Amino acid sequence: MKSQKSVVIFWDPSLYFFPKLSSIIFKAFNIPRNKLLRLIFHISFRFNLPIVQLFYGDWKNEIKDADIVVLFEWGYNKQIESYIRNVNKHCKVHLYYWNIVDDNNKVLLEKFSEHNHIWTTDKNDCKKYNLRYNSLFFTKRMNLPLKTIDWDIIFVGIEKNRGEYLVELKEKMLVNNMKCKFHIVKNQRRSNNDELDQHMSIQYVDYATYLDMVSRSKAILDIVRPGQIALTQRSMESIFFRKKMVTNSEDIKNYDFYNQNNIFVISNNINDINFESLYNFLNTPYVEIEQSIIDSYDYEGWIKRFLDN
Repeated sequence: MKSQKSVVIFWDPSLYFFPKLSSIIFKAFNIPRNKLLRLIFHISFRFNLPIVQLFYGDWKNEIKDADIVVLFEWGYNKQIESYIRNVNKHCKVHLYYWNIVDDNNKVLLEKFSEHNHIWTTDKNDCKKYNLRYNSLFFTKRMNLPLKTIDWDIIFVGIEKNRGEYLVELKEKMLVNNMKCKFHIVKNQRRSNNDELDQHMSIQYVDYATYLDMVSRSKAILDIVRPGQIALTQRSMESIFFRKKMVTNSEDIKNYDFYNQNNIFVISNNINDINFESLYNFLNTPYVEIEQSIIDSYDYEGWIKRFLDN
């Protein structure tokens, strides 16, 4: 039987692990460096002008014989969807919300042609907007460098209104003899707070540097916003890199990869965290999970769920 061809379109496939899937995941637009052409692109994109087609990415050369095309919400454009449907009338086109539905992207629910082909990573959004569910994914093609372990746990991320919590958590971990590496990027929209800002950085960490940090740590810290149940990039890294994870997500216990030996759930209230138990958790070995579970979160397992529906 002929294998089915899939094409995935994302705004910026240079991010995260996407370069490992460069033959499958394509940039939505080739945005020019020339200032005038860049201005023309942004105007045509914002106002959905036909000239935006001049800036389409290399996906346009791949869709003629595609069986499915998955459009990430980050990079979706109504003209792209229409172009695909005109060039290949037989392929199925899906819209995939990599992020939760919010005020910035909610309009896409109305713009996209087929509501029953809209998917999301967030089960709450599935219920709220009657969407289909597909998890986040990662790739087995991504490998960690082998390094000596320097830290018990690391955190890398933007503060996102959780700066005080992160700083206090780090201080408590240090007091309880845990080796920590926290790189908290300041939210530039927040007003200055000298006491808090001394623990922050204005520098982002590129993904290669971040992976080097992960390779030198026993565990990854993942702090989600209140009420979030969608999986995170950090949870995928934990699974594929076989690193322990500490998280404030209670919902993580509902996933098939959850193992209390590998995932430690902490309270949003610092005073309710048992740091002795956390210390003991970080000093016990990682327990392998079934390969079939890992495979289901690999790109191949993820795309298969689109192909099967």
